Amino acid sequence: MLKIFLLLSIIFSSMFAETSTINSSTSVDINTTKTVLKQKAIDIKGGYTKGLNRPEVGLYITSLDNFDTKNGSFDIIFWSWFIYDASKNYKAENTTELTNAKDMSILQTLNIKVPKNKIWNSQKVKATISHNWDFSKYPFDTQKLTIKFEDGDYDYRDLRFITDTHGSKISQELDINGWNIKSFTLKEHKHIIESNFGDPSLSDDQSVYSQVVATIEIERHWLREFINNFGAIYIAFFILALSYMFKDAYSEKLSLFLTSIFLLIGNKAIIDDRMPLTNVVTLVDKIQLFTFIIASLFITILVITITLDATGNKKLEYKINHISMYTIIPFYIIMNIYFIMSAIN
Repeated sequence: MLKIFLLLSIIFSSMFAETSTINSSTSVDINTTKTVLKQKAIDIKGGYTKGLNRPEVGLYITSLDNFDTKNGSFDIIFWSWFIYDASKNYKAENTTELTNAKDMSILQTLNIKVPKNKIWNSQKVKATISHNWDFSKYPFDTQKLTIKFEDGDYDYRDLRFITDTHGSKISQELDINGWNIKSFTLKEHKHIIESNFGDPSLSDDQSVYSQVVATIEIERHWLREFINNFGAIYIAFFILALSYMFKDAYSEKLSLFLTSIFLLIGNKAIIDDRMPLTNVVTLVDKIQLFTFIIASLFITILVITITLDATGNKKLEYKINHISMYTIIPFYIIMNIYFIMSAIN
């Protein structure tokens, strides 16, 4: 009886051990499958490096032109360079993107192995870059033109750029017609995107990338632009002010008013054609609108004085002319100075 009991114990123990082995093996197979699938997803995205990549990025700008304010862009030619570890699974020329470019072409490229097992990749690039032109303070405006570099495959976990601020410059021969270059900076920062693009290795609903932003701040040569755009407005106001020289010549006054109104309308059409559509009230808008209001006020006073002259009330007519001349003209000048100073500051 004891022998039978021992035999049954051995049989049941063997069966339990076999079941445990199967379950353990199944668990390992499931975990392995998950790891393989996850790695495949990562490889499809581009493949992560083993260890953090720290490529050095620099920029040398040789040309800035074709400032297209209507379509929101500018053209640029520059040399960019990337210095990175040759032993890493990374090639800057294959994965780096110019994220705010409308169009781009590579004019020349160099790829050389340098000491310390580094790769020096340099490219001459011509690009059309998107830019939101801000005309709120025109013609006293400054613009910050930006060029944005980002890696399309490797996120912030595996790649972070280092900026070559010492070697990055703007060519001293670069001359932008109508503009003065104020400053140039090259900075790296985190770029957070509110999507993980379906990447199973990311637990959050966002992605973080290392981004390098080159910023060129330029300011306008304002004097010529100011004369070209505001000259006609102030001539129109001067014509309106001349009407006070003709006390009783109402037909001559009316001719001057009509001339100034047509001049203002023509000037507005020209400026509107040159400037992009914007939701911001610009300095030009303020001065144009204010001048139209003053012109309307002049016409209103003309109608009143003609009515007073027709009724024989000369004394009141002259009094209105005298008061309006010494209030409206200084008020217009003071308000224009205020508008301009606000734009400059």
